[in-house]
Formats: sequence, C-alpha cells, structure tokens
Amino acid sequence: MKIFVFFLIFVFIVFSCRNKENIAQNNSENINKSTAIEEEFIAKNTEINNLTSKIINPFSIEELNALPSLWQIKTKDSKYLIEDRGTAPPPRFVVVKDLENGEIIFFGTYFQNINLREYTIEIVKNYGTYYAGKWSINENLVDNEIDFGKIFLKENEPPLEWVETADLAKGNGFGLLIIFEYNFKTKENKIIGGKYYTTM
Repeated sequence: MKIFVFFLIFVFIVFSCRNKENIAQNNSENINKSTAIEEEFIAKNTEINNLTSKIINPFSIEELNALPSLWQIKTKDSKYLIEDRGTAPPPRFVVVKDLENGEIIFFGTYFQNINLREYTIEIVKNYGTYYAGKWSINENLVDNEIDFGKIFLKENEPPLEWVETADLAKGNGFGLLIIFEYNFKTKENKIIGGKYYTTM
C-alpha cells in the first residue's frame, strides 16, 4: 500500500512539473509572438512615415501607387473604391478609384474621418501653417478658399498654447485645414468648415 501511495505522489509531482514547464513555455512563446507583432507594426509605421514625409508637392500616379494602403472602402454599389494612401503627419492621402476601368479619378487629402455618404466624402486642403507669429499660405488655393481661410482666422482663434509655442526651428507649429464635401461622381467641391491641427 505504501508503495502505491508513493507511486501516486511521484506521478503527481512529475505531471505538476511538466505542466509548469508547458505553461512557462507557452507564456514565453506568447510574449515572443506579441513582441514580433509589435515590432512589425512599428516597422510598418516607420516605413510609411519615411515614404510620405518626403512628399510635399503634387506627385505622380506611380509614386502614389507605391505608398502602402492602410484601409479600403467600397461604395454600396461596388463601383468605386476609396483608399487610404499613407500618413504624412496629418492630413493623410486618399485615393478614389473607378473599379470598372481601374482608373484613379481623385487623389487628395483627408483629416481623421472620410465620412463616405453614397458618392460623397470629406476631404481637406491645407490653408497654411503658422510658425513664430507668421502664416505661410498655401499657394495652390483658389480665391474662394483663400477668402474662407481669412474669415475663419478672424472668427476662430487658434489655441493660445499653440500660438505661444510655435517655433519653426523646433518643428512646433500648427495649420488650418479647409474641409470640403467632395462628390467624386460629379467632381463638385463644397466648403463645409475649417479646423486647426497641430504639427508638433
């Protein structure tokens, strides 16, 4: 009887040790997988930021297609594809493709939400950036966009702490975005608002 009891205790100890080893091994594998995934996201973000931080002026379709896509949305009728095309510091690039012929029919920028409504999305244009007491206005704007920006600046004060810390040498500044409702079927743009954003 004593031998049998000792045998049971021995078996219990052996299985307990093996179970602890398996748990430790599984925990170690999970930590390694988690670290690898985290490193992969960091690497992708660095790659995207390196690509898009170089893009300041309008660029070619080939350059646009070289940017990694972070999300895609189709219209309900599956005729058009709206696609994120990378991250400059915000705003971000967006592309609209005609899925029937594969052509890019629009590329521009959006801020945080695309707000797809049938064939309408919200896009933005940079009115200008502010550093050290001075606005640098985007030269590619048309008259009504410049007029809207001037009125918005008069009627809406930017955050005081942004104004006080705006310093070009330190890369601290902020900008004003003009928000448009853009219909990519009719190609019509309608200004719907403005928004300050920080470049810090």
